[in-house]
Amino acid sequence: MDSKAIQDFKRIAKEFFITTFLLGSALVLAVVSNSLLQTGDYQLVVGTTILSLVLAGIGGLYSVPKLSRRVNLELFSWRFSYSATPEMAFFFVLTIIVGFSAINTGNNLLYLVFSVLIAVIIASGIISEGSLRKLDVSLRFPEHIFANQETLLELSLINRKKLLPSFSLTVGVNTGEEEKKNLFVKVQELFLGPQQEKGFGKLAHYSILPNNSKVSQRISYTFRKRGNYQITGFMISTKFPFGFLRKVQEKEAAGEVIVYPEPQPISSFAASIPVLTGWLESSQKGNSTDLYRMRQYVPNDSMRYIDWKATAKTRRLMVKEFTTEDERRFSLVLDDQQIDDLADFQEKFERAVVLIASLADYLTKQGSEVRLLTPKEQTDFGLGTEHLYKIFRILALIQPRSQNIIDNKPTKSISEFLEMDKNDFKIIVTPLPSLMTTNNIRIKVISLSKL
Repeated sequence: MDSKAIQDFKRIAKEFFITTFLLGSALVLAVVSNSLLQTGDYQLVVGTTILSLVLAGIGGLYSVPKLSRRVNLELFSWRFSYSATPEMAFFFVLTIIVGFSAINTGNNLLYLVFSVLIAVIIASGIISEGSLRKLDVSLRFPEHIFANQETLLELSLINRKKLLPSFSLTVGVNTGEEEKKNLFVKVQELFLGPQQEKGFGKLAHYSILPNNSKVSQRISYTFRKRGNYQITGFMISTKFPFGFLRKVQEKEAAGEVIVYPEPQPISSFAASIPVLTGWLESSQKGNSTDLYRMRQYVPNDSMRYIDWKATAKTRRLMVKEFTTEDERRFSLVLDDQQIDDLADFQEKFERAVVLIASLADYLTKQGSEVRLLTPKEQTDFGLGTEHLYKIFRILALIQPRSQNIIDNKPTKSISEFLEMDKNDFKIIVTPLPSLMTTNNIRIKVISLSKL
């Protein structure tokens, strides 16, 4: 038995003993209350009766569901769990008052009302569970998704029940991300159970889903950060019919969504890198048919490149000079080394990723050949949108590399990148100050601290 299985067993055993203690204590107090009734000490009878009902309610409505959520009914490929709603708190207090009144007075009508209230709770669980049976979910994403941009998702919900419709359904997605929970959230989940506002939370709500039908809708959703979102399952919940219990069906799923960093205009980085825009413009004067500069004619120059208007103005033979294809090749280098001493390193690193993505987008639209170089992954020079998406994918997944963590994957140093293809233009973003003194006009080094 592995360590995870042992931990799960300990957790289940702990919840079982807590439940047994609560229900056992409630039973003992009920027996004691009945014995005290013969003594005529009604104040003590009232106190023990109320405490017994409270312990029984907590054990029955809150502790037992925590145990039931551990059960995986693999035969039917679904799991059910339920939790109380705020409306349930009022209804539960009302039930306790009626139950106490029935016990205290012995009135048969109150016993009947108390039975009806308990039946309503049971009926709510049964009806909501039946409403969630035989439901399937599918979710389709666009091929390319960018952070902080609205994305249209297509969510489909299928009801395979032949006779019965389903009502008031809320669909959410689990991404398997473990979020840190504060004390308030832990206390809230102790009484109300796990809430559905995790992962993609509440994507859509269906008022009614007819029997043997499929309903699809497009949903606008915005991913707030780049990265790899692992989808681990769907959650379908309902509070039908009375809103006292939230019934949740969890369906397993597997998939991933890659969210690219959002490219921004180069001008948005002008404040932190004032010479970047001018350097780019001077480095790429056009393609091989575009004018780079005018200069005086020298022997062996082709006569077809003579500009006669400029010659007439200057009274000297002037020729047009064009850029070569090599002058349209850019290497974007991102150093992922983590520097703990640098203030707000994570925020600056994210801005560096956005800068590289923005440069790749800008240069690709200008018709330049671009490649991305990182210590772990590198691309070849390429043109066009498909090559740009390859760069975006690497940037979506890249994370700071700590020197304290041993990684068997081979890496390259920034100095190796400097020796590669010296005819291309290189833009290097690094936290290392030792590279800031380079004098090569084809290399632009950007310090991470300036971003």
